Amino acid sequence: MGYPGEETSASIQLVEEVLNQSRTDIILFKLRGDFAPKRIGVSLGGSGNLNLIVRLAGALADRYGGHIRFMNILPENYTAEEKAYSSKILVEAIKNHGAQALYSIEVESSGKPLDLLVERSGEFDLLIVGATKVKFLEKAAVGPFSSQIATRSGCSVAIVRVAPKLKRIIPV
Repeated sequence: MGYPGEETSASIQLVEEVLNQSRTDIILFKLRGDFAPKRIGVSLGGSGNLNLIVRLAGALADRYGGHIRFMNILPENYTAEEKAYSSKILVEAIKNHGAQALYSIEVESSGKPLDLLVERSGEFDLLIVGATKVKFLEKAAVGPFSSQIATRSGCSVAIVRVAPKLKRIIPV
């Protein structure tokens, strides 16, 4: 699904409504220029969308002869638990990476992860992020973090949203 070109409140509301009614996984693309991503950045925020994010990155990298950079951003002054969770997500991403494409790993800490990702986006042809995790009955399906990345990024962006298991069974 394409992300709105001109982002008005009506177009964002339309995207959110489609996502809220959908009972399937969705990938939103906000394209900038020609689409032939060779330099693919993947933000590994959490485990909810991880499998689909990694599969998408691998498929695109294989198709276009690209390289994947898995990135995990820890908060400043991160705790041992946050570091352990970050390591777990990285190991899971590598384990699920079944593509032929080469990849690298990058772990950073920042008090402003959104700004860091936007700043780094110029290094990529495509930046893949997960939709912000929302509660089952909440209406926001993309979330402000992902929306800001799509709006402010210097490259094309893919926002991946895996439908909650309950939503696949019970329409809201």
